[in-house]
Amino acid sequence: MLAMALTQEVSMFPFSFSQRSHITNNKSGNVNGHTNGHVNGMASSQTGYEVVTFAKDPINIFAAEVRQCEPHWHLAPEFICVLKGAFSMMSNGSSETFKQGGMLLLSGNEIHGLHALEPNSQLLTIQFSPALFEACHHSLALSYRVVGKEYYRQLDTELWNTVKALACEYSYDENRVSFKRMALIYLMLAKLDELGEECELNIARKHEEEVVRACLERIDREYMSSLTLSDLCLDAGLSYHHFSRLFKRVCGFNFKDYLTFIRLSKSIPLLCNTAIPITDIALQCGFSEHKYLIAAFRKFHDMTPTEFRKYHHGGSENKMVTPGVTVLSIKQVFTCCD
Repeated sequence: MLAMALTQEVSMFPFSFSQRSHITNNKSGNVNGHTNGHVNGMASSQTGYEVVTFAKDPINIFAAEVRQCEPHWHLAPEFICVLKGAFSMMSNGSSETFKQGGMLLLSGNEIHGLHALEPNSQLLTIQFSPALFEACHHSLALSYRVVGKEYYRQLDTELWNTVKALACEYSYDENRVSFKRMALIYLMLAKLDELGEECELNIARKHEEEVVRACLERIDREYMSSLTLSDLCLDAGLSYHHFSRLFKRVCGFNFKDYLTFIRLSKSIPLLCNTAIPITDIALQCGFSEHKYLIAAFRKFHDMTPTEFRKYHHGGSENKMVTPGVTVLSIKQVFTCCD
């Protein structure tokens, strides 16, 4: 993703959530909607659940070495392919292990998250502008997954080859939307349409996700307060034990760890873009003492806030945009691009 502008770097990392904002699709294919507080590389006055913006390109495509990302959702459908190592990916309230060559299609607004199961695991992500589907009045509400290359059928292999060709075409000239690139995008969508299965509408599951989503938005608004799981249970109208199990199943985190992870994500822009002392950052992000921020950094990211701040401002070619997420050049992960 080094070839992409900062717009795409901030469109996925770091993640956070907030109230839904108005969504517009303009003629250039831009999508404005749920946001993580950054739009087109600029801080937004209104935070939101993750925004995925599109400039002149109808897709965002990037490669990254990822350790973990919190549960999140966005309007844009997303395709994830494991390039190296293995990941546990959570979607639709269940987790599954994806090894090298594993591919997963996520529908718009589907809550999902992941964490690496092996060191230095890498993935390729492609996000599709909803404007792509307007002309043909067809959505990408499909279920498709293959957990590893050893399970490929012929069509899976064809899809993988198309994805690789698209990534390589993109890396040649990221600033020019060629006919070949557009052809590969639509060929990829055609392969997914052929391979995928129609998503069955599960009313009960949809309601559960809506309940949890509302609670995630409250956590994002009130992460600085002494919010408890009992407070969220009252909002959801569910018993403590029922809601606790539901939250863990849908998010892949228990409430305490998720709240800590959100507080960590709020500290990232402060560490990156300010000279505010770490003690003050900890208090601003809901930690009662700075030692709890440091302990949480070590637990989730295997580094201290000071180490991350130094790394972020260092001169590494591959930029760590948030702890445990290092954006890679597509040319580094696809030999065909050399």
